[in-house]
Amino acid sequence: MVAARVRAGGAVDTPDRFIVLLLTVAMVATTTWAVMAADWADSTGSVLLTSVVAVVEAALLARSWAGRLAAAAAAPLLGILVIVPLTLAAMPADGGEGLRNVIARYAVALTTGLYDTGNWGFLVGLCAAMWLVGFATGWLALRERRGVLALLPCYVVLAINVLNAPSPSDVAVPQTLAIGVSLLLLARVHLGALEQTWRRRRLIALPGTDRRYSRAASGAAVVLVLLAIVVPPATSRDVSGFLSHIFGANGSSGARAGNLGSKSPSANAIGFSSVTRPGGALVNDPRPVLSYTLASSDTVYLRQVNDTIFDQGNWYPADVGGIPNAVNAAPGSIPRDRDPSHGGVAATSLARQVQARINFSASPGDGPRQAVFPGEPDQSSIASRVFGLDGGALGGDTGPLLTVDHVDLRSFSNNLVTVGLVSTATEDQLRQAGATAYPDWVTPRYVALPAGGTAIGSREIALINDLARQWTSGATNNYDRAKMIEGHLRSSEFTYTLTPPQVPGGQWPIAYFLQTSHTGYCQYFASSMGALLRALQIPTRLVSGYGPGTQDDSSSGVKSFLHTVTSSDAHVWVEAYFPGYGWIPFEPTPSSPYGVYDPIARGGQTAVPSTPAATPQPSSSPSPSHTPTPDQQNGGGGFAGQGPPRILVGSVGGLVLLFVLTTAATLWLFRPRGVRAVWRRVNLLGRLFGARQRPAETFAAYAKRLANALPPDTTTVFHRDGSAPPVTRRVRGRASDALALIAEYEGKAGFSRDGLTDQETVRWRRAWRRICRAVPLLLWRRLLSRTARPT
Repeated sequence: MVAARVRAGGAVDTPDRFIVLLLTVAMVATTTWAVMAADWADSTGSVLLTSVVAVVEAALLARSWAGRLAAAAAAPLLGILVIVPLTLAAMPADGGEGLRNVIARYAVALTTGLYDTGNWGFLVGLCAAMWLVGFATGWLALRERRGVLALLPCYVVLAINVLNAPSPSDVAVPQTLAIGVSLLLLARVHLGALEQTWRRRRLIALPGTDRRYSRAASGAAVVLVLLAIVVPPATSRDVSGFLSHIFGANGSSGARAGNLGSKSPSANAIGFSSVTRPGGALVNDPRPVLSYTLASSDTVYLRQVNDTIFDQGNWYPADVGGIPNAVNAAPGSIPRDRDPSHGGVAATSLARQVQARINFSASPGDGPRQAVFPGEPDQSSIASRVFGLDGGALGGDTGPLLTVDHVDLRSFSNNLVTVGLVSTATEDQLRQAGATAYPDWVTPRYVALPAGGTAIGSREIALINDLARQWTSGATNNYDRAKMIEGHLRSSEFTYTLTPPQVPGGQWPIAYFLQTSHTGYCQYFASSMGALLRALQIPTRLVSGYGPGTQDDSSSGVKSFLHTVTSSDAHVWVEAYFPGYGWIPFEPTPSSPYGVYDPIARGGQTAVPSTPAATPQPSSSPSPSHTPTPDQQNGGGGFAGQGPPRILVGSVGGLVLLFVLTTAATLWLFRPRGVRAVWRRVNLLGRLFGARQRPAETFAAYAKRLANALPPDTTTVFHRDGSAPPVTRRVRGRASDALALIAEYEGKAGFSRDGLTDQETVRWRRAWRRICRAVPLLLWRRLLSRTARPT
């Protein structure tokens, strides 16, 4: 078996080393593919390249004589040499300049990037994590020959990925393939470890052992992959949501911005919620959420989620309890049905485009993963997954989305540019809209007002029906009915408060609010108006998002106007559907110390007419002329004319080139193919020590003369002339013996008909390794001896 391991040229190696390398690359690549399929960040192609290069670097170190400590010391530098060039061009500007600023940003991103909401910081952190996974897997598989330990880093990533991916179905295929490849890798590494043990014990394996072993492992991997594809899941339960609930996380997939107070340091603090559920007191604890700039002095509502399901006085998004219709969207226009005759949106002549440049808070807990729009969603600068009512409601199986209920960003980014459609319909136009000409997809989906199947629910619905008729008595059209309900809720009869009275048991909070307390916050007002409108068979939905916020006075008089939004600006309002004009917003919540909410003007009366906004690009970023605040600068997007410092690019390029040259030289020096190649390296070594081989000099004579040219072991920093006391470490002696042995085998290989035996090949290789280990110290001693003062 030992003879079978000798390659041409005499190199002794395991023939499956290359196969193990390929399997390791495949394992790490499929694991990275699973991470990419989860869409954690943009430009994840660089993450794949990073992880694969990490395996190659680990393989090169494994082939050298570097030990564990040397590999651990070289790992950070090797990782930086890969990650920085791949992510440097994507680094957004933050207002800082110079090499020190760039180094500081990379130091933060490499260590804490996985907790960063900015796309670049998260991308760098993800590259660092996957590089560690690739390097550890490569080292453990190729050098340590520990198959189980080699799989652990990848298995940890796969487990975290499948439990937290926004869409587990997207990662099913790559995760299954990764596990299948892992079985092949485990079998091959374990077989290699067994073969090494057999060689040490001089055991000969039976012919075909490795083939039978590989076939069994391949069969098991194929069976596992087929079972994962064919066998249905044992449960449809969302395990990630279950675990998140146990550990106090928010939401099952991370796609929600959170419920009221879930991300606030204060209990029940005002904050965004995707569900409209009135009840309980709130605390005003404002925290920065985002800022946005507009091309005019208008203030707009920032919509985030539509609540369309009414249940016992509460409102929920359409995807609660079911699988929503969703499509993937590239940056640019949102894929939706734009035919006015289908009723999803109004004609372009009845709406204007408003573009908002949004800068989310840099804090991970503050920035939502859902896009916010200054009107009906129209365009987004970041790739997203769009949820809404499928056009199949018009007939057929599928079609473009008729509504956009929420837009989940497929990557974290502090900067976002969105375009929303704002209706310019006048009050007279809305009054003349037909009350019965609703598209088929609108009713009964948006007019359903179920009682919940209980006596209490029936009583509350009857109350809502009676109030709706009383409050709209005399109205002749749906627009006036909606305005009368809005005006009644905004009248002095109702009061805004964060501490509404406790609702008696057995009553709906909105019923108690409408009939008795008349006090509450925006969820009470919006939920009540929505129920009253549906009681009149007017299609209605609630919208959760943020109010206009506060305009920054320092931005007045410039071309863009900056507004700041805090958690206290979280808001809910009402939209009613009008045939031909689409969804029209209403504001039933009166103004209060916590927010100024005026009735929404019609016909664009307060709007500054603007040309349609161009399709936003991913690199767009807020560009107000005033100096951004520190919060705005965090993770900011790229600015025109700025880029990474040239000195950093040059330094990184030089380091990469130096690393490549050093690696190539080291491999050439330390990995000779045969004894003749070793002798060429011996000649190079002789030049370094000033002893060249003469034309008529034999191998043995030259080896002896070169050994005499080596500096003595008694050469030290304080005794450069070699006068130090004798030492026990005979480096020169061992190198001399190794040179003599190599000279002997060089002569035999050149003149003997039989050549070298396997044992002799092993000996000259070991001799050359001893010389390589001694060369750095010998060169240092030669330098000391040449700088010694003459006596």
